[in-house]
Amino acid sequence: MRCLLAWLLLALTELAPAVRGDQTDPALPGPFERPRSAPDVPAAAPLYAAMWVGGARHPDPVVAQLMDRAALAMRRGYGGQALRTLDQVVALAATPKAGTVE
Repeated sequence: MRCLLAWLLLALTELAPAVRGDQTDPALPGPFERPRSAPDVPAAAPLYAAMWVGGARHPDPVVAQLMDRAALAMRRGYGGQALRTLDQVVALAATPKAGTVE
């Protein structure tokens, strides 16, 4: 299990785009303002949740779809399916990228 987690961490690190580490990122004000503009707490809750999910999206649509599938499987209690899906993400990270020398 530890080996799988290590591979997953490596894959996510390898596949993740460069991100800004401060609050000057121009993408931040919009998502943080939407929950504040909601009329009440129940209306703000899905906006707040989407703010965190949106920040976790991978730019590669294949990786993003696999991560969505894994998250859905985990939410539904299908741990084995989630692990198999995450194994596919790890396999993508292990595949040499076009134009690189391995």
